[in-house]
Amino acid sequence: SSVDEFILSMGSKYIQSYTLSGFKEINRKDKFLVSGTPCQIDSLRRYINKMKCQENFVLLDFFCHGVPSKFVWDKYIKEQQDKLGNIDFVDWYDSYNLLIKEKKGCVNSRWTQGDTFYNMFLGNNCLGKACYKYCKFKYDHSSADIRIGDMWGETYAKEDKGVTACVAF
Repeated sequence: SSVDEFILSMGSKYIQSYTLSGFKEINRKDKFLVSGTPCQIDSLRRYINKMKCQENFVLLDFFCHGVPSKFVWDKYIKEQQDKLGNIDFVDWYDSYNLLIKEKKGCVNSRWTQGDTFYNMFLGNNCLGKACYKYCKFKYDHSSADIRIGDMWGETYAKEDKGVTACVAF
């Protein structure tokens, strides 16, 4: 509902959000753009279909790598708080950098510097089995209206500015 709220949504989010409070805030007459993991968007799609208010929603998901364990994330944040003090803000940007802010300053944690969390996440060591073995939302299987994501791999290796995909369903 404001530019400040929108700014908080920028950057990559590889941790599943807590959706219960958000679902409770849904007013059938308001218009919404909702982004989330493909499994979260599928749940929301079923919910808004049941409420018969689909026309008020645009649902967006992304090419999902899988989400890390909330337990691993919480432990990582606790370790950072032990070093830094109370953390005010975490921004996960350009897929390989975490900016962790606290009152005295900030820490830029990078995968290339051997960051523990990144090594666990990108090494696929802390992802849920459901994400890798059983996810039914891979490839073109989506309940979203739009899917976005960064393109990776050998095909795009020479694209130094990156390549972003947008798929309308």
